[in-house]
Amino acid sequence: LANKLRGAERADRAPQWLPRDRASWPVSPAQRRLWFLAQLAPDSPAYHLCWSVRLDGELDPAALESALAALQSRHESLRTGLIARDGEPEQVIAATPALPLVVEDIEPARVNARLQAFVQQPFELAEPPLWRVGVFRYGPQQQVLALVIHHIVADGWSLSILFRELGALYRAARRDESAGLPALPLQYADYAAWQQSRLAGGDPVAEIRRRSRCVVGRG
Repeated sequence: LANKLRGAERADRAPQWLPRDRASWPVSPAQRRLWFLAQLAPDSPAYHLCWSVRLDGELDPAALESALAALQSRHESLRTGLIARDGEPEQVIAATPALPLVVEDIEPARVNARLQAFVQQPFELAEPPLWRVGVFRYGPQQQVLALVIHHIVADGWSLSILFRELGALYRAARRDESAGLPALPLQYADYAAWQQSRLAGGDPVAEIRRRSRCVVGRG
């Protein structure tokens, strides 16, 4: 393994990104693995990532919708679905999918059960978005905010990024100002296309990574 890496002569150099000139994109090896598992158990919630927080105080629904729409527009992964073409999965990025927001008033005793059902609700991988947000209000100024996202378009690290940016976008929407988030020059589909080109070219470093990586979105 050490000899292979030395012989690569900095094969891990800066990637040559492919031009974005088509509607569908190849999947990464990690996405392919999760897509295959989803064919075996399409309704399984095993790969649903979830995060929830209790919010005490006033919540501005219009500002939240605006923040979620901006977040979904900013990150292509939040608009990505996977379709099968000739038996092979491909990423398809929707331009303007519906905003995956649910707002409900429920009894305090039902909060935990409703959250569990919200997390376990299956996704249809071919129909983006593969995430959803719920606001479950159980008092005048008491609610739980929950986010569920399929592991095929995000990982645990992604959740901290999404919630940090959601907070910035929400505060900006309430003040009617820009959140000032930097533009994203690359998206995950760029990475997946670059990774496939490296593998197709027999890159030993990329092949080692492919065999060792099992988490979507890292690297």
